[in-house]
Amino acid sequence: PTQSTWGPRQPGRVVCLCLRVLRAMSDPLSLLREFTIQNKKVVFKDDYLILDNAKFHRDTKTNYRSQKGKGKAYELGAVWFLLQHAESTVPQYLRDAQTQKFPLISQVDKKDLLAYLRGDIETSEAIVIAPVAPAEEERPAKKRRTEDQAVEDATKPEPMQLDSVGVPKKEQKPVVQIDPAVATAQEASKRERMLRTRKTILLCPKKTFSDVVRIVNEHRMEQESAHKRYTEHKQKKSSKASADPSAESMATPNGVGAALPAASTVVSSPAVVRTNSDNQRSILDHLLYYKVKPIIVVPAGQTALITVYNAKELLEEGVFVTTQERKNQGAKKPPSLEIVHIIKDNPISFEVIDSTDRLSRSEWKRVVAVFAQGPEWQFKDWPFEGNMVNLFQHVRGYHLKYHDAEIPATIKSWNVKTLSVHRSKRHLDRTVANDFWEALVAFLLTKRNTAIVP
Repeated sequence: PTQSTWGPRQPGRVVCLCLRVLRAMSDPLSLLREFTIQNKKVVFKDDYLILDNAKFHRDTKTNYRSQKGKGKAYELGAVWFLLQHAESTVPQYLRDAQTQKFPLISQVDKKDLLAYLRGDIETSEAIVIAPVAPAEEERPAKKRRTEDQAVEDATKPEPMQLDSVGVPKKEQKPVVQIDPAVATAQEASKRERMLRTRKTILLCPKKTFSDVVRIVNEHRMEQESAHKRYTEHKQKKSSKASADPSAESMATPNGVGAALPAASTVVSSPAVVRTNSDNQRSILDHLLYYKVKPIIVVPAGQTALITVYNAKELLEEGVFVTTQERKNQGAKKPPSLEIVHIIKDNPISFEVIDSTDRLSRSEWKRVVAVFAQGPEWQFKDWPFEGNMVNLFQHVRGYHLKYHDAEIPATIKSWNVKTLSVHRSKRHLDRTVANDFWEALVAFLLTKRNTAIVP
């Protein structure tokens, strides 16, 4: 600029510009970083660090704070001393710092601080901008007071009041910048109220189960009333029936298809004889009236998909487990199983066996279902041996196979229901169990007075 541009006060403006530059360079950490990158020499003398024309006391606070910006500001002397011992071992650094009375730099901050000073990173999260003590500019010992110095004195701002560590008294605590999202979350957490927890939900102080108890009691009373009416109705019909000496008495062995209860199950009532109305009873009616346990026969061969090892899991729990898996679990072969199934609100106990060698005549009458493998020799010594058509008219037949296995030709020619289980999809097992019971219940509801024994 020319003289006309600056006017008569050009020297004063130059002085103000120089002051701004010096003030920008008064950050000791930035100056030390600049000297380190440019490999300039830093002189340490009489507890002062001299960086060209600026010098700082060793206790001068920097903008680099410990604990990744959450702790106290490190002193300039401690930072400079770390630079001098950057290649030293940790024990040697600790020993020399204690001897020369320099504060220690935490090992957590050491790597990040050295990277910043060497220029490997542009900034660090541990740097918190805060006012620091301005540098004390070295002046020549002898300097004449010129017109320019007079202007500088006139334009020089009033010095700031500093405390013992060189921080302005009004700004001793730097303002930490908080992320707006974090500030919003903190404010929301202050207003948060805990409404419910897992424990409070489970307590239910104002809830009772009186309605559940009432429903159960009503259902139980209805069952008892229905059973009482059924018993009274049968006794009334028996008392009105004419006595026939040649009629078959009720003292013969009991059975599902037979209308003759066992001696142990005869109720205390007048003598009962068979009438034409008995032919209208279903197999389920005989089960409820004579209180007998129906029998389900499963194959005894270990290659069968259903045996006494896994029948309970599939038919009662709806989960298919192979016989070998049950053996690996330590299961032992039981002589028989008991499976309970609800039919028309009545819990019916079914006995599951795999051998019919020792069945008596009355026990044969209780056989209601059988699982066929395919070979006809499986039914050797059975009633209706050789006449499979009549056999499966008196007992419900089933065949269990894998979903991708072929159906044997003999099974296709018999009146049996095929059930397919998947090799890996266990969630489909419940459907197989439901299909079994649906077919069996339909068979038990058929009205007949015939048993498996001819």
